[in-house]
Amino acid sequence: YSIFIKAGTPSFIMNRATKIFSSYYRPCELIVASSNSNNIVTHITQFEEPNELIEKRIAGWMERALELSGCQRVSCVITRSMTKGDSLTEIVMKWE
Repeated sequence: YSIFIKAGTPSFIMNRATKIFSSYYRPCELIVASSNSNNIVTHITQFEEPNELIEKRIAGWMERALELSGCQRVSCVITRSMTKGDSLTEIVMKWE
């Protein structure tokens, strides 16, 4: 995946991640809820057994993918979490 990460825009990378994600976790659904020039919001709306460690692992993967694509000062924050009773897990990514 390193070539598409280095060549793609952040929006392209996260949109492709939604398709790749389902090959690692089943059943699951990851969607890009919003995207603009310096931030992306993703939602995990379905996950068999929500787990805080896995949520953090996914956020960490997203953060590193954006860094590898050339984004500077990347921040990925889990603002809502199914493990804490929310209806979905929301990951907000920002960069400069």
